[in-house]
Amino acid sequence: MKIEKFKAYDEKVIETWGQPKDINYSDIVDKLIRLAAKYTDSYASDVIIDVNIVAKDIDNAGNGIIKGSYLFGFREHGVDHAEYVLNNEERELSSRYRCIWRLDVNRREKYRNDIVMRFYRVEYTNY
Repeated sequence: MKIEKFKAYDEKVIETWGQPKDINYSDIVDKLIRLAAKYTDSYASDVIIDVNIVAKDIDNAGNGIIKGSYLFGFREHGVDHAEYVLNNEERELSSRYRCIWRLDVNRREKYRNDIVMRFYRVEYTNY
């Protein structure tokens, strides 16, 4: 399966950058909480587990290179991370998930010590 950027007019990309120890990504966390409240009927707090994983990875970024992507699959009863989302057959995704969002975390090219975080809605297609 291939994850591609979603092109809906009402979904914006949230981006922030800075030093790993100082980066303010509260807009992203706020959006995750709001999405969980909007798209789940129960177990919305699952998103907190994933946010803690991202925060831990960012805290560890000062010791080395950080680069990665995180998926958040919002469904009726909870929020799934990438391992669960990507473990579904494509035909199951549209019936299982109400929406899927992706967080990309990379080194900022121009400023080697900075990281950049981009959060956006995605859709899924075959390879």
